[in-house]
Amino acid sequence: MSITLPTNIPSGDRRTIRVVGIEPAPVVYVDRDGDEWHPTDETTPDGEPVLACPAPQNPDDQGEGRSHPWTLRAVQAWFGPLTTRSAVSS
Repeated sequence: MSITLPTNIPSGDRRTIRVVGIEPAPVVYVDRDGDEWHPTDETTPDGEPVLACPAPQNPDDQGEGRSHPWTLRAVQAWFGPLTTRSAVSS
């Protein structure tokens, strides 16, 4: 009998263990005015994620087209400070 390969384990206790990864919940950034910034599927050429604010509180802030990539750094600089929360809790 080898200590590294036990043979006295009952067959009923031999179970296959499958590790399942859980993806983290998406993050929503909230600016100082209470507007929510959601990550998009886009990134800049440098790899920085692009954010979008689909429903700003001020309707005049609603943009059209993609004239400016709102990166996390840009949103922080213009609308910060930002707080984060889970998109699941929204």
